[in-house]
Amino acid sequence: MKKIFLSFFLLASTLSFGQDVSPQAIIEKYISALGGRDSVMAIQDIMQEMEGELQGQKMTMTVQKKKPSKFFTSMVIDGYGEVNQTVFDGTKGKMTNMGQETIIAGEEASGLRAQAEIISERSYFKDFSQLKYAGTEHIEGVLCHVLKINTLSG
Repeated sequence: MKKIFLSFFLLASTLSFGQDVSPQAIIEKYISALGGRDSVMAIQDIMQEMEGELQGQKMTMTVQKKKPSKFFTSMVIDGYGEVNQTVFDGTKGKMTNMGQETIIAGEEASGLRAQAEIISERSYFKDFSQLKYAGTEHIEGVLCHVLKINTLSG
C-alpha cells in the first residue's frame, strides 16, 4: 500500500474533522471541491508543460494524458536533447532513456495505466475498497486526512 496525503486546502476546509471521515466521504468532498463528479468525469485530456533547471541546464517536461488510458511524457535537457520519453497506448508502452528503448507490457504496464489516469481519484469511484482511512497528520501546519491507497501499480 502506498501512503498518500491529501493536503489540499480545499479538502481540509470542506470536510469537518467531526463529520464522516470514510475514504469515500473524503474523495467525494475533494471531487466536489474540484467542480463535482460530472465535471471531473467529463475531462477527456490534459497537457502539462513544466520548466526547470537541473545542474545549471534548462529542462522541460511535457506530460499528456488522454482517455482512455493513454499517456505520453517527454523530458528534454538543453545540450542533451530528449533524455526520456514514455508512450503508453492503454495496453503496452515504450520507454526511451538516453536512446535505449524498453517495451513495457503485461503486468509491468499496470504502473503506466495508473499514470495515464487524468485525475487518479476518478478511479476510486469504481472501487472504494482500495482505500483505507489512516487518521490525520499535520503537513506544513495544516491538519490533513491520510489515506492508504492500494494503487494499480502496487
